[in-house]
Amino acid sequence: MTKLKHTFSLMFVLIVALIFLAIPSSAFAQDGSEQTTPLLGATRTDQALAHLSNFLELETTITIQRIEDNDENIPYVTYSFTPVTYLTSAMGCPAAGVDYETREVPAYRILITVRGYGTYDYRVDAAGRAVILCRGGVPNETSIGLELANGNALGYARVRTGSAPGLVGGLARVDQAMRHVSGYLNLRNTLTLERVTNNDPFIAAVEYSWLPIYYLPPTSNNVCLQPLTENTYNPAALFGYQVTLKVNNREFLYQFNQDGSLLILCINGRPSSTSIFPSDS
Repeated sequence: MTKLKHTFSLMFVLIVALIFLAIPSSAFAQDGSEQTTPLLGATRTDQALAHLSNFLELETTITIQRIEDNDENIPYVTYSFTPVTYLTSAMGCPAAGVDYETREVPAYRILITVRGYGTYDYRVDAAGRAVILCRGGVPNETSIGLELANGNALGYARVRTGSAPGLVGGLARVDQAMRHVSGYLNLRNTLTLERVTNNDPFIAAVEYSWLPIYYLPPTSNNVCLQPLTENTYNPAALFGYQVTLKVNNREFLYQFNQDGSLLILCINGRPSSTSIFPSDS
């Protein structure tokens, strides 16, 4: 009987060992909790890839999915991401003339190599609000969400060579938000980015900022967690833009998908009834 118990005990130990061997090493953190770093790192990498696509003025935005699918519309790309805890808000890439906070900043260092272009060094904080393209040890001026000596760089946009003139990317969404809020507030004069930039005296006082953002299912990066009754959100991850407008000292938060066909004016955590959803949503 003792021998039989010993046999059963040995079999139990072997089964448990096989189960743990079958679980990928990255599935659990050292404390036994579920490890989400690889997923979050991939998300931040997609943010860096989106920024780099604009920086290089590519016709097609590079994404991890397109890299894995060997999309012929993008150059050959390799990348790596490493979780890093930086000790200052500069994230290891300080701008000249800026005083940075001394604090721990969970982040990712992302290296992207694009055939025919070179290797690019990105620092993206864990929240995805700062995307720093580090060039020669300092942030490139197109970096997102950091203070520079000559002002606040919260967004980037470049008109791609050969494309139609006009606004692209985040600035196009800023203009879209301004036009929408003009109707929402029933302003006498419609706000546009051009009028704001040119300090038009006939429009309301406006401040704005914007940043690219990667919305994760189920809208976990989206502060408007409650969909309208007649609309449901697509469960897929979505690249888009978040725009903040301050009109006559009232703040308005907008959320867009990349092409602007989804426009959410977020009021008290819910989409305003004036929000615009694509017909296939």
